[in-house]
Amino acid sequence: MRILFWLSLFIIAYHFFIYPLSLWLIAKFKYRRVKRESFFPSVTLIIPVYNEEKIIAEKIENSLSLDYPKEKLEIIIASDGSTDNSNRIIANYLNRGINFISYEKHMGKSALINKTVPKAKGEIVVLSDASGMLNKEAIKEVVKNFSDPQVGCVYGVYHIWQGSNYDKFEKRYLNFDFYLKKLESKIYTTLGASGSLYAIRKDLFLPLKEDTINDDFFISAEISLKGLRTIYEDNAHIFDKINTDLKSELRRRIRLTVGGWQQVFRLSRLFNPKRTFLAWQFFSHKFLRIMMPFCFLSLILSSFFCYRIFFWFLIFLSCLSLMFLKSIFLTFLLGNLAGIVGTYKFFFKRGRLIW
Repeated sequence: MRILFWLSLFIIAYHFFIYPLSLWLIAKFKYRRVKRESFFPSVTLIIPVYNEEKIIAEKIENSLSLDYPKEKLEIIIASDGSTDNSNRIIANYLNRGINFISYEKHMGKSALINKTVPKAKGEIVVLSDASGMLNKEAIKEVVKNFSDPQVGCVYGVYHIWQGSNYDKFEKRYLNFDFYLKKLESKIYTTLGASGSLYAIRKDLFLPLKEDTINDDFFISAEISLKGLRTIYEDNAHIFDKINTDLKSELRRRIRLTVGGWQQVFRLSRLFNPKRTFLAWQFFSHKFLRIMMPFCFLSLILSSFFCYRIFFWFLIFLSCLSLMFLKSIFLTFLLGNLAGIVGTYKFFFKRGRLIW
């Protein structure tokens, strides 16, 4: 129990403090510059849609306002068997240069991407969620990075829209996670782009398994495995108009955990120590994240049996958090509960989570 206690404590400290500090130190002294030049290759912006009637008109207007040569920018909206008014709304924009692909069967986001990317005319394919609004220069700034032949994938800065009813503590955690990705990108490459806006060289695209949950991670990770870089672009911003209640937020986090386990098993070659930085990054940033709920559980249980003072200290901290920092406590509790449920669903209750 003592070994379990100290091991759990070390893993938690390593994931949240030692790994980020190590990245920060390495990035200070060793980093790879990206050759960024203004150039204008042909670009296809693909927007996957499934029942987005509340936001799709605003997304289309946002896409049409992007500052990129119109003759070089193709906009494709692909509807995955939407059953609401999304298709009717999209049809109103066909005379404004929008290409609309409507799939009758609801097949899932990854299957939709597999079918749509080969139809793109652009050298660079940009994927963007319907809820993500881009700044005008986003495409132009992202594309600059592709003047460097070592860059295969680029993604932008993710923001939660100010008007969204999203937990403040969760926003801070997202900002911290993106800061880590920025450091990883600066050192060499980062694993896992942001689905709200990421761009790839079309010829690097590999079809996904149709039950793949985190398409952005798998596509960017495969590019990194080819020896090319996935880069974080500071000047491309996505403002996600996300509104969630407790039930939908729990469902989202469970889905992310299931997706995390998919990554571990389907991209296990990333653990190969010969890949050095990729292996270290995958283990420290991705694998340990989905292991955190179990590390916290083992810390609590082992402290009860061998370090009772520490156990009661944890209970005391939890009570204080519940009394004075209720939002932080509930966010922490929700995240760990979702991690446990998501792990159970992946290993014992296999089901398709296609969107």
